[in-house]
Amino acid sequence: STLLAWHALRLMEDVNQDVIAFFAGNSAHNATFADAARWVCLNLSDFRGIEYDASENPLIQLGRMAGQTASGKRLVIIIDGINQLSDSGGNDRNLVWWPEWPENVKVIFSSPQNAEIIKELDLREWELASIGKMTIDGRIELAGKYFSQYRKELSREQKDLIGNDWPLLGNTLIYVSFLDELRRFGSFGDLDRFIFSLAGCRDSDEFFSKLLDRQEILFKDSKADGLVRDVMTLIHLSESGLTETQLLSITGASRLSLSQLLGMN
Repeated sequence: STLLAWHALRLMEDVNQDVIAFFAGNSAHNATFADAARWVCLNLSDFRGIEYDASENPLIQLGRMAGQTASGKRLVIIIDGINQLSDSGGNDRNLVWWPEWPENVKVIFSSPQNAEIIKELDLREWELASIGKMTIDGRIELAGKYFSQYRKELSREQKDLIGNDWPLLGNTLIYVSFLDELRRFGSFGDLDRFIFSLAGCRDSDEFFSKLLDRQEILFKDSKADGLVRDVMTLIHLSESGLTETQLLSITGASRLSLSQLLGMN
């Protein structure tokens, strides 16, 4: 999930493509295949202006909308944890409702290797890739590659510091968020102290509290003051997430401020 979330953020940085991501584990209820299809339909309507009918079965409607995506920018659809989705009253797990997409659309599903739905994907001759647990050496290598994308480089000492046996950095979600924060940190001279401050957190609650505090400081004394709290609260209370257009409508924030915030998370 963390890898896909990070990958989705990187893809979103390319203005020449649209990205639709649905994370089954983030839903406040037991998400269904219809929930995932509805989310894709809503975003297709938002990105491509394709008509969406809320009264129509989204599993059926998705097939109709898929045929209208051949023109325009490249589109990437990510459904994480597809094995966690439940049927909507039929045998949705056989994926007969999932349409064929034009060449400009790429689809990524994620699931444990031993899940039954993998057999369906194998029958469809989808390309399967396995992902193992990250080692400390792999963690250091990823840090180097990550910073090189932004023409930045950590010192040998800083890489060794990151390679210490920090229990918290063994969590992939936290590690990716950790690298993002290091990249955004403005003072290279204070970076060692900042690494200690984040990597030495007692638990994930303390870690993410520090991240949110830093984000709130960035928006403080601006027209977007309070935006971090408002957006996080709305996302937490929503059942299946909110689109950027919905967040703009509810919060009244400027598109620039919201884009800056979403780019941090």
